[in-house]
Amino acid sequence: GNGLATITLNLTRDAGGTITAANADFLVTLNSFPANTPVTAAHIHPAPAGQNGSALISLGITTGEIVLATGTGNFTKTGITSNLDPARAQDIINNPANYYFNVHSALNGGGFARGQLVKQP
Repeated sequence: GNGLATITLNLTRDAGGTITAANADFLVTLNSFPANTPVTAAHIHPAPAGQNGSALISLGITTGEIVLATGTGNFTKTGITSNLDPARAQDIINNPANYYFNVHSALNGGGFARGQLVKQP
């Protein structure tokens, strides 16, 4: 399988340009997984490629909320603020490769789709 997550940081800045508040919108597309794959969680984790980190920013997915009936599908979550304080938002902007996005299922508790964050222009 494969996937793509587009994460948009919505930022509030003060007159000097410093981030004072942040939330995130997620658009996640998943393809070519087994039919009826249940998505049990999705998070941003802090860690570079090849390493694992604890879940940091959770999308708050509930059991049964998202099931890939055909093995392919997409979902959105907007206004996520979980552990996304201004300093963390700035660090994600400055060092996206130090974070990864991971999607989990009951069968694959460690995750079945993972990718390092990449800043887009």
